[in-house]
Amino acid sequence: MHKRWISLTLVVLVAVGTLLIGPRPAEASHKEKRIAAYVLGGLGVYNLLRGSTAAGLLLAGGGYLLYKNAKPSRRERVREAARRTRYHRYR
Repeated sequence: MHKRWISLTLVVLVAVGTLLIGPRPAEASHKEKRIAAYVLGGLGVYNLLRGSTAAGLLLAGGGYLLYKNAKPSRRERVREAARRTRYHRYR
């Protein structure tokens, strides 16, 4: 009975801690988005060549949209510029 109370307490503590902190959403860099766009576009072309028109158009369209929106955000550009200046400053 004592082990059950310890287990229950630990489960409740982990659950409350997870709810208070909250999960962070996954963020892909602009390079990863561009690579995913190339893969989707390639799969779209492959499906179009194989005769699957609907799937090919959907995949190619998704690749196009992802490629169009794959530019780095302002925050990423500022962070990268700061990293480059810090790197070259001390050399």
